Amino acid sequence: MATAPDSIAERAFNPPRGPAPHADRSARYLPVPTAAAAVALIFVLDYLLGGGAKFPNDDAYIALHNAQVLWAGRDFAYLGTPALVGATSGAQLALLMFFESFIPSAPVALLALCGVATFIYVLGVYFLSLNSGFSRAVAIAIALASLLFAGCLFQFLNGLDTGMAMAAVIWCLALLSSRRYRPALGALCGVMPFVRPELAVLSAGAMLVMVCDAKIGGREKAAIVVLAAASAAPFLAWCWIDAGGVIPTTIGAKAYFFAEGNLPLSERLNLLSGGVGMGLVYGFPLIFCLAMVRGQPLKFLCFGFILIVLFAYLQRFPGGWEANSGRYFFIFAPVVVFAVIDSYAAADAPRRRFIRVCLIAAIATTGYASYKQFQSYHYYLTVFTPAVVETVEWADKHLPAGATVMVHDAGYIGYAGDFHLVDFTGLKTPACLAVNRRLTYPSGGAMLPRAIQTIANQFQPQYLITVKVWNDKLHIADSLRRGGWRVTKIFESRKAPRDAEIYEIFSLAKD
Repeated sequence: MATAPDSIAERAFNPPRGPAPHADRSARYLPVPTAAAAVALIFVLDYLLGGGAKFPNDDAYIALHNAQVLWAGRDFAYLGTPALVGATSGAQLALLMFFESFIPSAPVALLALCGVATFIYVLGVYFLSLNSGFSRAVAIAIALASLLFAGCLFQFLNGLDTGMAMAAVIWCLALLSSRRYRPALGALCGVMPFVRPELAVLSAGAMLVMVCDAKIGGREKAAIVVLAAASAAPFLAWCWIDAGGVIPTTIGAKAYFFAEGNLPLSERLNLLSGGVGMGLVYGFPLIFCLAMVRGQPLKFLCFGFILIVLFAYLQRFPGGWEANSGRYFFIFAPVVVFAVIDSYAAADAPRRRFIRVCLIAAIATTGYASYKQFQSYHYYLTVFTPAVVETVEWADKHLPAGATVMVHDAGYIGYAGDFHLVDFTGLKTPACLAVNRRLTYPSGGAMLPRAIQTIANQFQPQYLITVKVWNDKLHIADSLRRGGWRVTKIFESRKAPRDAEIYEIFSLAKD
């Protein structure tokens, strides 16, 4: 039998029962507006201090561009490309369209969507904490503190689908562990793969746990399956019609272009180790709580989700694990938060003392992770954004409207430019994805120059816009020159302090 908790834990886990006065009944709902006010304050400060709704990476502007395409009915930049091509998250795009229907500014609508996702995440942690026996005051404190764990807060602010994915993960685990609202969990499982493709692993695992649970009746299991299928069906149809398949092409496009999947295992492990190491440092020592999750099904689900996703990246795109300040591995942060809350709820006194020691130790790693994430967020917000804005503004003034431009970063120029674009990475131009799949990927990147030449010969671009560091690393301009193109630099952004953020514009002409 578990040892009785100490007095602090006793008060947290065993709030007074019985008839509550009117003031207490009113206070029951206070944590929800408190959470809403705290999240709203964070996003208002981000808006004011950042000088508006701005995002620290190019991928966020792909979502804004895709929404433009849906409103216009066609893509004027990437001709003939459906909106869902280049979108990792169909759910994010659908919700962005909804927010833009009543918020005039598209960037503000995206920031508001990120704010709502953050609020839903906080409510998920709050619900999990309440269900685990914590008092309302302690539960809301845990929920708000969870935004700091591993520097998560800056992943909610970045304009990507990361925040939505984290909210989906915490609610999936919270509902599954509560053994309540199972039909709602079924509906969530149906949508999760369209929030982020990696969540298909967690979705399938959660469905398997429910279907195999002998305590759930056959009628309820049938309802769960039907709701999962019904919630997935619209997204499946949309993906099939727009993208010609049910899996987003974004990860495939990056995998084919960077061609890491055919590298020797040792090199792939080395590439993956950077992101995994960062995740272990950010999550230390709270990651030990994963071993103390209650119940074998949930424990296997947590470990299985992490290991299968890591294995998939190892096979196809190991270097991507560190992209955008490690945004891919942040879907594991809610799993660790869940493990800490769940394990503490059922632990005996010695284990609770161990978990408290881990929480105290985690203050240092959380501070370090938050600092590094803030540093990255602030740097790219104040360096990347001005550089890309300067570049596109210069191009709009000096390049002829409707010119064909070959690009490496496909987002902001598609959103703010007035050109016919060719994305040679393949994110927004499916024909380029096919070329990289045929040439670049099988050769381990050795035939990337040939792929670049093939794409240029097919589309006959008049200009090239790229980031200097990628041009130097991938020899983009040199590859075109060797393919018989005259390549002349006509612009270089001045607002970036180092090669990683300097944008270059070249004029192109075929010899």
